[in-house]
Amino acid sequence: MQDQKTDETSRYTQTLLIGLGTGGAALLPYLVANPEFKLVGVCDSSAEAIGAPMARMSGIPFFDDPVEAIEQLKPQLVVDATGDPSLPTTLHRVRPAGTSLVTADASRLLWELLAAMEGRRRSDLRYDRLLNDLNSGIVVVQNGTIRYTNPAFLLIANTTSEETLGRAYTDFVAPELRERSETYLSRELSGEDAVGEYDTQILTPDGHLREVHVRMRVSDWNGRPAVLMILSDVTKLKELERERERFFRFMVHELRAPLSPLVTALPLLRRQEIVEQPEKFQSILAMMERSVDRLTSFIDDFLDLSKLDKQALKMRREPVNLKTILNEVAENQRILAEDKGLSFHVEEWPDFEIYGDPTVIRTLCQNLMNNAIKYTEKGGVTVRVKPERDTFSLEVEDTGSGLTEEEQAGLFQEYGRIQRTKGVKGTGLGLALVKKLVTACNGDVTVQSSGKGQGSTFAFSLPRVFGNEANAPNG
Repeated sequence: MQDQKTDETSRYTQTLLIGLGTGGAALLPYLVANPEFKLVGVCDSSAEAIGAPMARMSGIPFFDDPVEAIEQLKPQLVVDATGDPSLPTTLHRVRPAGTSLVTADASRLLWELLAAMEGRRRSDLRYDRLLNDLNSGIVVVQNGTIRYTNPAFLLIANTTSEETLGRAYTDFVAPELRERSETYLSRELSGEDAVGEYDTQILTPDGHLREVHVRMRVSDWNGRPAVLMILSDVTKLKELERERERFFRFMVHELRAPLSPLVTALPLLRRQEIVEQPEKFQSILAMMERSVDRLTSFIDDFLDLSKLDKQALKMRREPVNLKTILNEVAENQRILAEDKGLSFHVEEWPDFEIYGDPTVIRTLCQNLMNNAIKYTEKGGVTVRVKPERDTFSLEVEDTGSGLTEEEQAGLFQEYGRIQRTKGVKGTGLGLALVKKLVTACNGDVTVQSSGKGQGSTFAFSLPRVFGNEANAPNG
């Protein structure tokens, strides 16, 4: 127990302050604030001295006789701030062996030293608060090792200071980018071809990647060269950029859909045999008018689709005439099929009620039919509608190039298109859009194929009531 007490008291100097006038009152708060000192008592002949109230508020024992205070407390340090020239002699006479005395000008110098130390402490505190409050990560790297980091970097890397300090900086960088990071650090220190700024990825312990923008400059750490790195988390910004790119790719892809019948129809109108068949000629004109109308309203319709990635798609909920929508889409797609020498057939189905967004259903039907025609070189396409109690589905079966199991697994991802037919142009965005739309409607999309050359059947199923802007009757 005695050893434990000795260890605790060795952490600080037991101090007695004599004199609570102007000098002592100025010195008192610095002695209280400095952890190297422990004020075990204060002394002044006047209980009304300037520093007496502060001492009492701090709970420090108060004495009016310095000799009594020294003999009772046996302090390690006595600070005489009275300015009384006769007092030091008395203090030297009564002090215990090993007790140090600070008197006269030395007490003033002690005050200046403690005041400077307190100013430095407050400056460091403000500096630390500034670094801790920064949203950007701060890292000091010396010889490839992290010497300092602020809380923002720990938050980005999802780690702790204990797990970070002393480790290689590249341990926190995505493996494929570590060699590049080492090169950039080396070039920054040498000053040759320094990069200054670059983008990289921080790998968290749970395997997630955070995208960051890094700014570097040469600094020092404990007197030796180091690199100061400022890392800004741009993960959300990069994702927004990718969302914007996806939106425009989808937009371009979907704008081409109503243009395709027009591109096919225009050469047909130049054929004499078409001109001589009024019914055929009028059918093509009607199809072109519908495509033009579709293009006119398409931009407004497609703006809603841009909200899919934000899960905020506003879909109407109104009575839907599925036969009308399907017939219009099928008529346009039939021209594309016949131009390739394919059959195109829509099987009959019983009427049933649907409440939802006509634009969504039209987009889904158009993409699946167009996809089937695109990847079918001979045979044909068959469309089926299957009503269930609370849902309905639409199947598009083709006799096209077919799909392997591996190809089916990644087909509904962006750029999931595989080379099903040589020379066929496409990005795969149409099926990705189908997937996003169906998911937003709480539906499902599937593909079935027995393999290459065996054809495919694409299908989507939706609730018979969907959408989030309700105009449907109750129940």
